[in-house]
Amino acid sequence: MLSKNMKLTILLLTTIYLSGCVSVTKKSSIDDRLLGIWVINHSPLKFDYSIIEYQPSGDKCEIEYDFDSIAGLQVFAYWNKWRTEGDLIRTVMHKTNSSIPIDYEINDKILLLTDGSLDVVISDPGEWDVEYHQRVPMAESGQVCNIVKVALGE
Repeated sequence: MLSKNMKLTILLLTTIYLSGCVSVTKKSSIDDRLLGIWVINHSPLKFDYSIIEYQPSGDKCEIEYDFDSIAGLQVFAYWNKWRTEGDLIRTVMHKTNSSIPIDYEINDKILLLTDGSLDVVISDPGEWDVEYHQRVPMAESGQVCNIVKVALGE
């Protein structure tokens, strides 16, 4: 029969172990919920959309369509690396056909993350303060990243 102190020790160790599991589950839960393909309308005033894919490998691929009445249609491809830290999505530019420099870091603070919506505040000063993403249901993994990598010569 176990002593009272031994039971308390086992209970304490089990609690510590399980609380560590909960922390890992919470982090991976955010990562898992980001995986997939999302669409953003950057500006309701003009045709400026992006399609973004988060992959489990840490790749984040984006195709941006920007129609300007003077410049016409511009299409940019971005191949980034992403990770989460708490409620931040940290993205580092890996390769692009835009003027954004390689290794440029973007930090998005998650305001809302549901099965169908992702709202973030860009913590770097920029044209848009909040981005509203909508998940593309039933999209197949790789659809965006495969196009981006080919477009960027990979």
